[in-house]
Amino acid sequence: MATAYNVLAIGIAGYKNMTPEQMGESARQMAEEAIKYNLVVDGILIHSDLPSDERSELQKKLQSKNWAVVSIGGGLRLGSENTRLLEDVMNMVLSTVQPTPKLAFPTMPNEMIPTFQRLLAL
Repeated sequence: MATAYNVLAIGIAGYKNMTPEQMGESARQMAEEAIKYNLVVDGILIHSDLPSDERSELQKKLQSKNWAVVSIGGGLRLGSENTRLLEDVMNMVLSTVQPTPKLAFPTMPNEMIPTFQRLLAL
């Protein structure tokens, strides 16, 4: 049986005004594609102010598995208004996930699977 790779995608809720339904459909399509490469993709959406309940949820998610890849969405990286959030999330990932995962920075959902394939040499 081939090795399964756990991938965590962290994104901003409502990025580019996407509704939860649109984000869910995008995630569903990605999960279908991921299966072909033995990728087990899980995701979490956070808000830019990262309230304490979301911080706790993210911390639990980071501790829940040995993540081969942690993907940081464009909404966290591309606007200077989220620089502090990006720093906070990156430091949480690096201090929590062991062994240290590969870090992925796709900009659009359709870039995610090819990015994970490249990082994991699949």
